[in-house]
Amino acid sequence: MTSFSLKVLACIFMLIDHVAEFVPGMPVQMHWIGRLAAPIFLFLVGWSCEFTHDRTRYLRRLYVAGVCMAIVQGVLGISNNVFTSLFQVALIVSLLSREEAHERARGIAAYLLYETVLTLVLWYAIAPLDVPDVVLRVAVAATGSILGLEGGFFYVMLGVALWAARDRKILLSAVFVGLVVLFSLAMSSYSARVLFALSRHRNPIVAAVGDQMFMLLDILGIPRFAMGRSIWTLNYQWMMAFALPFLLAYNRRRGPGIKWFFYAFYPVHIVALYGLGQLATMPVGA
Repeated sequence: MTSFSLKVLACIFMLIDHVAEFVPGMPVQMHWIGRLAAPIFLFLVGWSCEFTHDRTRYLRRLYVAGVCMAIVQGVLGISNNVFTSLFQVALIVSLLSREEAHERARGIAAYLLYETVLTLVLWYAIAPLDVPDVVLRVAVAATGSILGLEGGFFYVMLGVALWAARDRKILLSAVFVGLVVLFSLAMSSYSARVLFALSRHRNPIVAAVGDQMFMLLDILGIPRFAMGRSIWTLNYQWMMAFALPFLLAYNRRRGPGIKWFFYAFYPVHIVALYGLGQLATMPVGA
C-alpha cells in the first residue's frame, strides 16, 4: 500500500471514531475501529521525515497546523489535536537523524531539558491561573509542549519507535505490539491499585512520589480517571495492535500527491461532526 492509500484508510478509521465521539448514541465498537488510525499516521510521519525534500518545511507545516488546531480546540472545548503529537514525533526523528553522534546526543539533551522546564512552568505556574482555555491551548501548542498531546507522549514514543524499526518488519512488529501491551498494562486495575495506594500513603514523601507518578502517567496519556476501567468501554487502546497488517503492507511509495487534503480534512471533519453533535443534542423546538 502507498502512503496515500494508508492515509485514506486512516482517515476513514478516524472518521468512524470521531462520529462516535461527537454524535451521541453511537456504539462503542466504532471507537475500537478508530484505534487503528493513530498508529498508521504515526508510522507515516517517520517515513515522511525520510522522504521529504525539506524536513524543516515539513516540521513547520505540522507546527502551524497544530497551533491553528489549538484555536479550534479552545473555541470548541475539545481535546482533538493530532498535529501536535505528529509534530513531536517528527521533531525527535529529526534530532535522531543528525549525522554525528554528538549532535544527536546534544539535540536530545536540549529537547529533554526544554520540555522538562516548560512542563514545570506550564503545570505549576500557568495551569492554576484562570486563563481562558483557548489561550492555554494555543500557548501549549505554540511553545511545543508535550502537555495535553492527543494520545499523550505514548503516541510520540510509539511513532519514534516505529521509525527506528522501519526497515525490519519482525522488529517493527515486536516493538509495536510490545508497546501497545505495555501501555494497556499501565492502564490496568493492577497499576491503578499500586499507584492509588502510593498516593494515599501516610508517609508524605511516598504520597508525593505517587502523585508525581500520576503526573507522569497523565503526560504519557494515561489519565488517573481511566486507570482500571473496562477494556471494552474505555481502555480499548489494545485495538491499536490490529493496525499492524496495514503497517507491514506499506510499499514505500507515495501515491497521489495531495498532501494538503489531509491537513484540511482533519479540522474540517471535526468541526462538522461537532456541529452535528450539537444539533443532535439540541432540545426539540429550541
